[in-house]
Amino acid sequence: MFCPRQYLASASPWLLFTNATYNTPQILQLYAIDDHVARGRSYCQLLLTASSEDIYFTHVNKTVTITLLDDDSAALIVTKGTLIALQPSSSQQSMQLMINEGSSGQFDISLHSRPLFSVSAVFTMASSRITINSAVHFTPATWNVTQPVAVTAPHNGIVEGPKWDFVTISLDTDDSTYSTLSLGIGFLVIDTDTPDVFQVSPPLTNTTDRGGSAEVHVILVLPITGPVHVSIFTNRQDIATASPSFLSFDPDQLGQVQSVMITGVKDDIITGNRSYEVLFVGTGSGVSNSVSVELTGIDTNYAALNCSKNYLIVNETGTCISNTLAQ
Repeated sequence: MFCPRQYLASASPWLLFTNATYNTPQILQLYAIDDHVARGRSYCQLLLTASSEDIYFTHVNKTVTITLLDDDSAALIVTKGTLIALQPSSSQQSMQLMINEGSSGQFDISLHSRPLFSVSAVFTMASSRITINSAVHFTPATWNVTQPVAVTAPHNGIVEGPKWDFVTISLDTDDSTYSTLSLGIGFLVIDTDTPDVFQVSPPLTNTTDRGGSAEVHVILVLPITGPVHVSIFTNRQDIATASPSFLSFDPDQLGQVQSVMITGVKDDIITGNRSYEVLFVGTGSGVSNSVSVELTGIDTNYAALNCSKNYLIVNETGTCISNTLAQ
């Protein structure tokens, strides 16, 4: 028997039949070889050829078509490296990392499967809050070797609170499965010029009156000698609420992140979009720290007339003979 070795391997290269066992089925085991390449579904031919002293069976052959299901996929994998992750990494979601202004660190990237051609990473920054100078290059032989990416947040000497910067990673390659991929990373740059003991990340989304939510992160950025408590509430409880409403930091939690979810209050009233603030008030350990972030409650309601019927046919006597229900 013969099968293409780059796709399949058989447990035994031959099967033996005798006059006594010619009609006894024998099992042929085939094993697909994992090539780590995202090729998609493919097909191959298995050729069975008989060899016998019986002239009627010599060179008798049979071809079997085999479908190979590919479990490899093309993806760019990002891990946090030496930075703090605000959100777990995923090939389908943007990662969020944190870095202090005036410091450097690294995150790591690798490929999920072996490319057919070399792959180079191209980094595009949304602003100048962070810089990346690393050159990242993968080959079919080094595709699974994790490579570090050095990132620096320059110190600007301005008290402005934490700010977001965003990096888009695109891939330069002749491999069609990788050339269309890109991945975004959000970097929360902590302001080292502000005297605040804790800082709050600007929200990346707004809330809605259908229960849509926004997430913010509270980070302890300066050393403390005792517990610090943070009370959290909105100035418009009719628009949105905060959960949890209370956080605590201990002295050994310097640099740690806690998340707060801001959720819109559901209503059926047309109000238009409305701005509001979320307040973070810190107390304890000689600390007096208050921070606020502004969000917009998006109004999704609109004026409309709903009819039980949207198409009617009546005859001259006024009898309805056909209708279509409204969608």
